[in-house]
Amino acid sequence: YLARERHNVMQMIYGRKQARVNPLAYKTAEAILRLKDTIENGMLPTESITDLINSTLDERFHVTKESVGKAAKDLGLTTKRLPDGKRRGVVLSEEDLARLEFFLRNVFRRN
Repeated sequence: YLARERHNVMQMIYGRKQARVNPLAYKTAEAILRLKDTIENGMLPTESITDLINSTLDERFHVTKESVGKAAKDLGLTTKRLPDGKRRGVVLSEEDLARLEFFLRNVFRRN
């Protein structure tokens, strides 16, 4: 069912007409869920997400913190400065985490 209705499910999740998922968005969602125990005050540093993603990639394919932040925004998440004022992070609620888990399990399955 979800395979046929993927577009409608994406609209429901993101609330916009054209929601496309790129591989970096998938990896970002996966990394956020792996790091959910390190979320402090509802925020997760973009640097932590980037480090986890890059640890699985060959150095030639490393991604930047900026591209991870954009992927987080593509997933419908909000980014802002951390309380230290120097670094940026992703704002995460329990609802956001549940949505990402649903997304990974049902919408964008990897073969």
